[in-house]
Amino acid sequence: MKRPICWGRALLPALLTLIACVALMPAEAYGVFNLRAENDFFTVNTGAGLIFKVRRWDNKSSSQSAGDLASLVYKGVEYQNQQRGSQVNGGCDYLYNGISEVNVSAEVVKRNYIKVTVQAGSLTHYYLAQKGQPHIYMGTYFTAQPNTIDLCRYIVRIPAWLLPNGSGPADIRNNVKAIESADIFALENGETRSKHYSNQRLKDWSYIGATGKKVGVWMVRNNVEGSSGGPFYRSLMNQCGDDQE
Repeated sequence: MKRPICWGRALLPALLTLIACVALMPAEAYGVFNLRAENDFFTVNTGAGLIFKVRRWDNKSSSQSAGDLASLVYKGVEYQNQQRGSQVNGGCDYLYNGISEVNVSAEVVKRNYIKVTVQAGSLTHYYLAQKGQPHIYMGTYFTAQPNTIDLCRYIVRIPAWLLPNGSGPADIRNNVKAIESADIFALENGETRSKHYSNQRLKDWSYIGATGKKVGVWMVRNNVEGSSGGPFYRSLMNQCGDDQE
């Protein structure tokens, strides 16, 4: 999947994003809409072929955190990288200097909705599901911008072999060398590839995604009126190496 997606330089933003799994073949009913509290995860069955898990506790891994999307199963296929979480920045336990505690809770709302709430320092992140929709709605709100890397974004990580068809200019597979840090790469034919590539202004882009065999995964966002940089070109949209990010 293409790189997510929430980018914030302004304070007090509400950043809304949607992960949508779409079958490229006719869909059939899958499972019953429900929420399960397990030892390590909250598991949400959307009743539409999509079952996802949110990690409840910090397992002390540097690439996984409480609040991560730890599993993304669509029609029986696991799309989430099992070695790394899909997460805010590098994980909710590393958003603010000196703050590592993350609290995760979940509830069913009015029978047809499920809300998972992740609280970490001054940031709250929500995962929401609506009965019968193969989507994950997300919202991010913070009263103080994360200060470990001075930005806020949501990164989805799906193995590239499952979603091989994404943005060509951001596909760093088969590169021959890095020519700027680990961000710009050269191909054998002299072309370059970059996770910083984008042909869309921040205020214009509304979705990004990638496709695989009979499936597409898309990030769809609102207008993010609270964010800065509207007329400037968006960076960090996507990178495809081992994962579609």
